[in-house]
Amino acid sequence: MADQPAYPAPFQPIPPHPLGPDVGFAPAVELGDWTEANGTFGAEIPEIVWYMANNLSDDERLRLAHATGGAVLRGEAGRKAGGRMRQHGYRGRLWLDPAVYERPDENRPETLFGDYWLVAQQELEVVEFISPGTLVDAGDFDGLARAVSAERDWAEQAGGRASLALSPYWLIDGLATLIARLKHAEVPIALAFVHPKDPLALAGAVSGLVQVLKVVPDMAISRSDIGTFGAAAHGAVLSSVGTSASVRHVVPPGRGGGFARDSSPNVFVLELLDFKLGSWLDQLPLEASPRCEMPCCEGQELRRFNDERWRGAALEHNMMAIGYVRKKILSAARGIRPNLFASMCQDAIAEAQRLSAAARRRFPARPQINAWARMAAALRPAADRPAP
Repeated sequence: MADQPAYPAPFQPIPPHPLGPDVGFAPAVELGDWTEANGTFGAEIPEIVWYMANNLSDDERLRLAHATGGAVLRGEAGRKAGGRMRQHGYRGRLWLDPAVYERPDENRPETLFGDYWLVAQQELEVVEFISPGTLVDAGDFDGLARAVSAERDWAEQAGGRASLALSPYWLIDGLATLIARLKHAEVPIALAFVHPKDPLALAGAVSGLVQVLKVVPDMAISRSDIGTFGAAAHGAVLSSVGTSASVRHVVPPGRGGGFARDSSPNVFVLELLDFKLGSWLDQLPLEASPRCEMPCCEGQELRRFNDERWRGAALEHNMMAIGYVRKKILSAARGIRPNLFASMCQDAIAEAQRLSAAARRRFPARPQINAWARMAAALRPAADRPAP
């Protein structure tokens, strides 16, 4: 194992907006200021924010929210955390995902002042209201109809967004039905995907998601990983990246999460466009060990994040690395974002091949990254594609 320097100081709060665009953040601005007239952004500007796990400290939540100009909180614990954020003076953009689809017991009864989750979101002064949420298993066509109807009714009455947690097989075998149901709902929709590991790794899932985003307006994609940026590039108005593996997909009820029980930090490796455990990085040969040149790391190897005591420093690295990708997507004109992201994924595949050669072991890029990379060819006009 690599020698370790002294452990960093505990994670400390810092003033709002501590880091600017020079280190990869796109600072929060009002959407009305991001207009097509400035020549930089398209008319529809996606929001890319953190989806916060409930194991974060209040200081960590504040820092993450400042980094992306907002954040999505989850469930009852998220409601309480959001209240503390407001008490601490945070006036930025917040969303609250009730996520009742994973905790049905949190679907609270009506209060004296109305629907529990609507009142909770009103008290937090959220950007928009999100419905409690319903989980729909693969192939349950009647269940899909009921879920869309119930969540649509809530969203219509509240003036908000209908939330669904779906098996990714709806993006493959049930795509036509899914699109028809979502379009017929005629309300903004938030989708999360249910799988023990990576829902967008299934063959056809990424292309199915792109089709949904192409034809269903005002879509949000919730609690994802690298799919957050793919969704934003292809037209999602809001997408959120989970701060930990537990909130980068929805775990099927009664199933394990499919991620390693390892106390080392989850580290975003920019060149690979992927999260890796610090313990995994520490096992790589020295000649294959990724480095980070951003101010958070100043050229140090990422293998140093091999111990839970490096959690705070790893979080700061993730903030900057995710911020870099976020800024790159948002800084591009709307029309070129899909191919830009596909090109980034192609670069990540090449980096995975280089890493494999240096380590003398095979470390292929994730299937999801391969799928996003293939979207470049799928998006090119037919005349520009090579002959078969």
